[in-house]
Amino acid sequence: MSRIEANGIDMNYKLEGPLDAPVLMLSNSLLTDYGMWDSQVPAFASKYRLLRYDSRGHGDTQATSGPYTMNMLVADAIGLTDALGIRKFHFLGLSKGGMVAQLLAATHGDRLHSVTLCDTACQMPPAAIWDDRIKIAQSKGTSAFVQPMTDRWLTQSYRELHPEVVTKLGMMISRTSVDGLV
Repeated sequence: MSRIEANGIDMNYKLEGPLDAPVLMLSNSLLTDYGMWDSQVPAFASKYRLLRYDSRGHGDTQATSGPYTMNMLVADAIGLTDALGIRKFHFLGLSKGGMVAQLLAATHGDRLHSVTLCDTACQMPPAAIWDDRIKIAQSKGTSAFVQPMTDRWLTQSYRELHPEVVTKLGMMISRTSVDGLV
């Protein structure tokens, strides 16, 4: 774990893999931190220099008061690569990270070798869905999302076979700041 100031906030990141390899930046989904990529590191780290980071308000990256915008999250990603002296990189984003990837490609395509989008969308769902989630987070905290999100993300049989993954995801969800979710 390393920390650096980028785009006006204190960001948590991990840079690993061969020094001379191309950089692959991994962007996490809502309610997770860079640890969500742990299982993929062995496969990727032999070919890429991996840059994993906690998004604003997630994991150990500073939470600022909202609202957060996709433009802000893109500026965070660019700010981090600038602070680390990384000019060009591959970018892989999951869910919210995939939304960041799309805007990053549209606004900073010259900085990218490639973009990979995983389980994402090109627009936000209706506000009513988020309004309910925001109310829950503000009244009960992000730990209220542990059960519904792990049930949504993982099948019942997988949860039964891999309780350690459920526990790890639960910790990530609970550690996410309310501002980070909102």
